[in-house]
Formats: sequence, structure tokens, C-alpha cells
Amino acid sequence: MLKFKDKLFKRSGAPQPVGDEGSRSSSPSRAPTVPFPDGVKVLHDGSDATVDVCFVHGLTGNRDTTWTAKGQSQPWPQTLLAPQLTTARILTYGYDAYVVRTSVPGFNGLLDHASNLLHDLTADRARHNASDRPLIFVAHSLGGLVCKKAILLSRNNPEDHLKEMFKCTKGIIFMGTPHMGSRMADWARVPASALGMVKSTNKSLLKILELDDQLLESVQVEFLAMIRDLRESNRRLEVTCFFEELPFPVVGKVVSKKSATFAGYNPIGIHANHRNMVRFASSDETGFKRVLGELTRWEMELRSSTQNEPSSAQSDEPVHPSSRKPVFAVPFEPDPHFIPRESISSSIKDQLTQHRRAVLHGMGGTGKSQIAITYAYQYHQEHPRSHVFWMYAATRSRFIQACQQMARQLNLPGCEDPKMDACALVAGWLIDEGNGPWLLIVDNADDANLLLGAIPSGESDPDEDTAIKPLIDYLPRTLDPSRRILITTRNKDVADSLGQSATPIAVGPFSLPEAKLLLEQKMTTATAWPSDETVEELLTSLARVPLAITQAAAFINRNVMSIADYLRVFRTSESERMRQLSIELQDPRRERGFPNSVFRTWRLSFDQMRQRDGAAATLLAFLAFLDGQSIPLALVQRTQTVEADWRHVLGTITGYSLVVAAADETISMHPLVQESVRYWLEQHKEKESSVEQAVQVLAASFPSGEYSNWAVCQTLLPHAQAALRHQGGTVLTSEHRGQLQYHISWFLWASGRYEAAFEHVSQSYEIRAALLGSGAEATLDSLGLMALVLRHRGKYEEAEEIYRRELAGSEKALGVDHPDTLTSVNNLALVLRSRGKYEEAEEMYRRALVGMEKALGVDHPSTLTSINNLGSVLQSRGKYEEAEAIHRRVLAGREKALGVDHPDTLTSVYNLAYLLDAKQDLQQALGLYQRAVSGYERVLGADHPTTSACRERLSSLLRRME
Repeated sequence: MLKFKDKLFKRSGAPQPVGDEGSRSSSPSRAPTVPFPDGVKVLHDGSDATVDVCFVHGLTGNRDTTWTAKGQSQPWPQTLLAPQLTTARILTYGYDAYVVRTSVPGFNGLLDHASNLLHDLTADRARHNASDRPLIFVAHSLGGLVCKKAILLSRNNPEDHLKEMFKCTKGIIFMGTPHMGSRMADWARVPASALGMVKSTNKSLLKILELDDQLLESVQVEFLAMIRDLRESNRRLEVTCFFEELPFPVVGKVVSKKSATFAGYNPIGIHANHRNMVRFASSDETGFKRVLGELTRWEMELRSSTQNEPSSAQSDEPVHPSSRKPVFAVPFEPDPHFIPRESISSSIKDQLTQHRRAVLHGMGGTGKSQIAITYAYQYHQEHPRSHVFWMYAATRSRFIQACQQMARQLNLPGCEDPKMDACALVAGWLIDEGNGPWLLIVDNADDANLLLGAIPSGESDPDEDTAIKPLIDYLPRTLDPSRRILITTRNKDVADSLGQSATPIAVGPFSLPEAKLLLEQKMTTATAWPSDETVEELLTSLARVPLAITQAAAFINRNVMSIADYLRVFRTSESERMRQLSIELQDPRRERGFPNSVFRTWRLSFDQMRQRDGAAATLLAFLAFLDGQSIPLALVQRTQTVEADWRHVLGTITGYSLVVAAADETISMHPLVQESVRYWLEQHKEKESSVEQAVQVLAASFPSGEYSNWAVCQTLLPHAQAALRHQGGTVLTSEHRGQLQYHISWFLWASGRYEAAFEHVSQSYEIRAALLGSGAEATLDSLGLMALVLRHRGKYEEAEEIYRRELAGSEKALGVDHPDTLTSVNNLALVLRSRGKYEEAEEMYRRALVGMEKALGVDHPSTLTSINNLGSVLQSRGKYEEAEAIHRRVLAGREKALGVDHPDTLTSVYNLAYLLDAKQDLQQALGLYQRAVSGYERVLGADHPTTSACRERLSSLLRRME
């Protein structure tokens, strides 16, 4: 039986050298000073100009020097480009982009620079009667971000004259633009010899260049949405992305290829570093030829037709050998509110280019199918001579239907014969290289048995003689560059198998800017837009899952309510949240006859898991009743007896993207997923049994509140409390709950949280008394801990009464000399001393000490606790000399047995200090108080009641010594 041994208190960087790039200063002797080179400057103008080409420099750049090669006196757009592009008026734009320098930097941010560009360029074009002239931008580095934002500002501007920039922009050449952030955010640490800047910093510009910066991401999302809208309105915005191929000697590449490019537009390399990629000395340089090639092509397209928008780039695929028109068989229209996810789109294109196949993998509702639909339309536009097929593979019957439809679309021989194997027909057509280019999208490929393993013949349709082969057998094993497969799945095993050498592309929830943009676009009611805090709270509650956001917007629109009102309703209860998230959406872009709500979508994954891997479903249920954050793998391991087993089942759950693994040996599960699992269990009438299993595992895992266990206790505490909340009030049928609450209370008492400790120990005692009887050892444990907590709450009379009940029970159950009985004697003496009954307390302490020395030995920690407490009561009775000898003996023993930083050792330090203080030996007392306070703050924390009490005694002593 566990007993408590109580005591007096329980429980910015260095400057860089100046560089020379873009630096201009005036000597003090010169007057006037050279004006800052900002605004529009015309480099070349012709009387017959039909297009404006505007160059915009980047970070630390200058409208002249950025474009001027070493050894040249003038920028290359003036000397090299103007003779080649004779119908263009060539401009360069300057702004203060110095982020670090010896003088005071500008403090304008991206929005300020973009707004200035919009106004300055609009005014210049108006002065030259060129307001409606086509416009092309060539932007380096940060300049590309400034251009994107300026165009967006123009698009949304209420002033007609400021809208002209958006209407007239025909193309943008991005040169090393960090669309997704850059190491430039760390530029203050870059050597001046490479970049030329120091000291004062414009933090506003540096902030946006950080990788994953929300403003940067928001600009990119909005810009891509604009491009999509233009494409749908039959207007094409030409875009070319150049990236640097060479690093700086020390710094490396400033902008990665991935950040400098985005999907749908071919990346082009320039064999130079980030600075020199925009400095051409000769028209023979390959980089110049590549830039000129793009500008020339766009200028020719503008000249060839002023009435029609430029047509899409022609595919370089071979002409289809058949005279049959290529099939485009995507059964859904693209979502007009689709939010581009640039990194995913780029990965799809890379995977299909390198491996001819790509797999989108993620939990249900994250938008995998919508990404595939959008990509299908984009691919069709870029490859008009290629077939595009859509195959829904969620079930065996739907897969067969898709093959039958595909065979009819291709008019394959025998396609109308009901006895013909349509799947075999399609498979034969797919492997025939003579059938030309195609893209096949296999959607919702979630069932591993259907896709990877043969289905038993007993499960086949009655009119079929044989079982269907695994889907993987119908897909070509090898693909040439003109044939590609895109797959969507929730199942990681399927993703790994069907993807072959292609790494699955994770599709997770939206980022916050993406989620906000989707909510804005889905809202159709004219309600006031709430604060960012309210919007972010709603999106966080919805796990930023696109389908959940779409459902919420549909509910708000249908009921004509505000977002704040919806959030209040959503917060009402778990059952209300699940009711809302179970409502089916009427969405023409989702497969008919299949779940179209968040909960029902996820339930498919839960059901599949139950059917295929019962142990994984059991673990999923266990995780649903814990705190969703920082679930230790050691706790997961307790659910299985063999390490390989728990790692396998955890891998299954992770494969469905229902949990996220962290590097610190923990996993997390979003509260919305947990609620969905609990709702699913409730529908199967398994919620009560599942939470009881969770409590059982936690009871076996949660250790006693001894000091050596505190770290484990603190880690498990939120999970134990979460499981107990889900189990409801006191459950008198569960001794596991009684044990768990006892250990939680022990730890809470030790850490000074007495109110919470009392709540848990009271329930523990009630459960144990009902199940085991009032005289059982476990029940007496809970009774003794209850009295201990009451004493620390200052309720001495109640504590004494309970201690006497516990002592009587222990003497009856264990005998008068049992160590646990003697601990009860010690604890009763503690409360007697607190009530001023010193004589009776001393008698009890001496009885406990004699018994402990006999049963456990003179150096046992429990014996030392009894000696310590005897010393305290002797001190209370004024027997200072005897008390001091005892306290010194206990301190030496505890330092040896427990260590100098153990809480019990620190208690002995404090007790000796308190005694010396009473004896007026103030200097010795001061040193011991200081040692105790320092130790308690380190071990217990600054806010622990014991630490606070000790600190107050120290302060009191210092005041008296003044």
C-alpha cells in the first residue's frame, strides 16, 4: 500500500563591412546631394511604340545599376534590348529596397512599394498617351512581389484610371522572384562582399521574405486565383519564371528553384548567381537570348492580333495517329472558387515529368479531387491533342463502370458486348504506345484490397464467373513521357504501391491565408465580416479542412446568419458540431452517391480501418479520448505487447493522415478528427467501452507522484484528465478510474495544486469504497491522501478526523507495526502539530520513529521523514538544541540518500534554517534560506506554495537584518 511521507512543506547581429552594390552617397563637401533614384525612368522611347516594357529591380537594387553589367556604363535594356525590340518603350522603375545599410533605411513595406508603382507608372503612361498600351513587366527578386501586389491593387481599385494597369498587363517575366520566400530574410548575416549592405535594417521587407510568411503566401494565393479567373474569362496572362543556377561563394543560392517558379509555367535557368542573373554584357549571352526570346514572342503575339487574346502555347506532343478527336472525360466542372496550392501543383508537374505518375495522398476533405480536377483542365489546355480520362475507384463496381464508359468513349472493339471484360479492354488500350498521349486520373483509390490484392470470388457479382484482378494489374507498369497517371487516395499503402518510385504528395489542410480566402469566396450572404480573431477561431475549429469550411459557409448562407453567430452555434456541443458536419452538400463537383460531408467522408476511412485492421481501429478509438496534442509514443506502445505491432497499427492510422507525427516522439490528432471518431463510436454503441479501455491504459501508465516520476506525470496529465472528462462523472464500476485519479491527485498535491488534487482524490475514495470496501488497502490509500490534501488546504479538523479513521483501518488491516500503519501514525502527528497539540504529536512521532527504525533501518527515507517531523515538533515545544541535532542528522542523511536537489532534502534545509532563525543565528539561517529558495524554484517552480512560503521567510529575515 502506497503511503505519503509528509514534512513541514510538501508538496541583433554584429555590424558588417560596407559593400558597394547600389550604394550612393554624397560627400559632405558636395552640394546639392544626388536625389534617390526612385520612380519611372525612360530608357528608350520610339514614336511607333506599341508596348511598354517596365523593369523593376529587387532587394538592395537600383533602377540603373541592377541592370548594368560589370564594366558597362549603361543598363542592358537600353543598350542591348532596345535595338532588338524596336516597337517597345522601355522603362525602369526604382524604389528604396535597401534593407540593411550604414545610413537610415526606408521603412516602406511591400504594400507601400506596390502602391507607389501603381500610381507612378499609371501617371507616366498617361503623360505619354500610353494608358491603354499593352504592358509587360520584367522583375528581379523582390521586384516580382512588388509587381504582383501592384497588379492585384490595380485589379481591385475603385478608380478607373488605376484599373488600367491590370487591364493592360499582358505578361510578366519573373527573374529569381521568391514566390515562397527566400534566405534573403536572413540577409543581415550575409557577407557584405556578396551583397553589399550593413547595419540599419528595414524589418518590414525582410519579414515578407521569410519562408512560409503568411503575407507572402496570401499574395501568391490571390495572384494565382487572379490568373485562374483570367483564364476562365479567355484572357491569358503570360508568365515566365527564370531561376538562378549558380550560388554565391559563401551564401549559396538566395532563391531556390522551387520558390522562383510555379506550376503551369516552364522554369528557365540562367547560368549566374542571384545578382548577376540580370546583368548582361553582350547580346551573345545565353541568358539575354532567353529573356529576349520570351519578350519577342509576346510582342509578336500582340502585333499579330489586337482583337483576340494570345492562344495557348502549342503542345510539342506528336500528332495523335488516329483521326478521332481526343477524349476529354472529366465529369466535373472546375470549381470557380478553387484556391491554388502552388507547392502541390508544382510537385504534381515534377512527379509526372520525372516518373510519369503522381499520387495525391491525404485525409478526406482536404481537396485532393478538386486539385485533380483543376489539373485535368490545365493539362487539357496545355496538351489539347492528349486524351484525359477520369476513373472513380472507390468501389469495385464503380471501377468497372469507369472502364465500361472509357471503352465506349474510345469505341473499342467489343465495348457494347455485355460479356466483354471492359477492364481488360481498357488495360490493353492503355499499354498500346500507338494510341497517342493520355492522362488518366484515378480518383478515391482508397481500398487497398481492391487496388492491391485480388478480391475473393465469393465477393463477386452473381453474374460474374471470376473475381476482378487488383486494379494495379490494369495499369501500365511502365510509361513513356506522353502517358501519365494521377492518383488520389487516403491510404498511404495504396499511395506507396501505385506511385511506384514517385513519392506521394501530401495534401493537408489549408494554410490560414488559403482558408480565409476560401471562406470569403464561399460566402454569398451580405453579412458583416467579423474580426480576424473570430475568423481564425472558426477556421481553426474546422481544422482548416476545405470541405469543412465549404460546409460551414453553406450553412451560414442557407440560414442567413453571421460568422460570429455560426461560431456560437458550432461551439454549443460536440453533438451539434457533428450534426452540422454530417449535413450533405449539394456539390456538382463531387461524385454522386458518395459522402459529401466532413464526418461521412472521414467515416469511410474509419470503416475501412475497422474492416482491414481491427487493432488500428482500436488504437484510433484510444487516441480519440486523449488530449489531441503531444501524445507520447510510449503511451501508444502500452496499447500493444509487441513493438512491431504498435508501430504497424500506428503506421496504418498515420497512413490515413488522421494523426501527425512529430520529431519529439509524440503524435497529435486534431480535435475535430477526435470528435468525429467519438461520434462514430457512439453510432456503433462502442463509446463507453472505448473510453473505459483508454482509462485502463492510462491507469497502468500513470505513475505515483514521487519526485522521480514528475516528468512522466506532467506529460500524461492532460491525456488522463481528457479521458476522465469523456468518461463522465464518477463511474463506480471502474477501479481503473479510482487508481488513475489517486495517482493524478498525488501528483497534483506534490505540485501544489491542492483544489484539483482534492477533487480527484475524493472521487478515487468514493469509487474504491464502493467497489472494494472501506477497509481495503487501496481505499485507505485514498483516505490518507484526502486527509493530506485537506491539511494543506488548512482544514485541520477535517484532516484529523480522516487521519484517525485511516489509522484505525490500517491497524486493523495491516497491524500496528506495519510500515504503512506507522506512516499513518506520522501523518496524524502532522495534523496534531498543526492544531497545536504538540505533546500528543511528539508522542505519535516517537512511536512512528521507533517502528520505522526497527522495520526499515535508520537511514531509510521514511525513517528520515519521521526523524525530521520529530525535530519540527521539538522545535515547536522550544527544545531547540535537540531539534537542531535532529535536523542536521536528517539533512546529512537525505543529502546522501536522495541528493542535494531532492524536495525532501530542500525541506530539511528549510527546517534547519527556520530553527536557526528562531535561535537568532541569523547569518547561518540566511545562507540556508537562500539555498532552499534557489532549490525550490529550480525543482518545484517559482509559484509553488512551498517556494512562496520559503521566499517569504527569507524576505522576513532580510527585513529584520536591515
